[in-house]
Amino acid sequence: MNTTWENRQGWVWGLGLLLLLSGYLAGVSWPARFNSMLAPSLEQLRKLAVQTGVFHSVIRTVLMILIHNLFAAIIVMIISGILTAGIYPAWAMWMNGLTMGYVVAEESQHLSVPAWRIFVYGMLPHGLFELPAFIWCGVMGIRLGYFAVQSLWWHLQVRIFPTQLQPGRGQPGVFRSELKKVLKLLPYPIGLLVIAATIEGTVTPHLIVIGIQHFHK
Repeated sequence: MNTTWENRQGWVWGLGLLLLLSGYLAGVSWPARFNSMLAPSLEQLRKLAVQTGVFHSVIRTVLMILIHNLFAAIIVMIISGILTAGIYPAWAMWMNGLTMGYVVAEESQHLSVPAWRIFVYGMLPHGLFELPAFIWCGVMGIRLGYFAVQSLWWHLQVRIFPTQLQPGRGQPGVFRSELKKVLKLLPYPIGLLVIAATIEGTVTPHLIVIGIQHFHK
């Protein structure tokens, strides 16, 4: 029953990577074109940076980053996927890549530092764990959105064309089954986000000083 969709899971992962990469390339190549589009996202990042900066506590900084990322992963990627038939997670993955590319380009120009240094020292250490977690949650959101639409379509068919139903296809039990699978897998991306937040709050600031600020001086 789910064979076709399960065979496409690799394709959905590939789509997520493609969206992230294309967004990054667009942001790093033409940052000026996306100033207004990214203004709300950049303001959120600025507020997060201010909030973590006033704590003067590594533990509180890590917790603030983790809470922000958990909200983005679970609410934005997974729950919105159900409500938007998987469309919003795909958009969010592209926007995430776009924001990354924009920040790299702007900081590179502002600090007169090569873009690769901004990426390698400022994003890659925690991004190695954070980005797979976001893509994973995005894939979950797309899957759940797919089965939510299929389940809704089944209910409509029950009312309109009850004699033409295909047994098992799109029934509510299919969505519940996929939701259970997602809930079982969810601890893994959450674990990746915990690692990413820990690195971002402890290791990344030191790497920025070593690889970016010293180079800038």
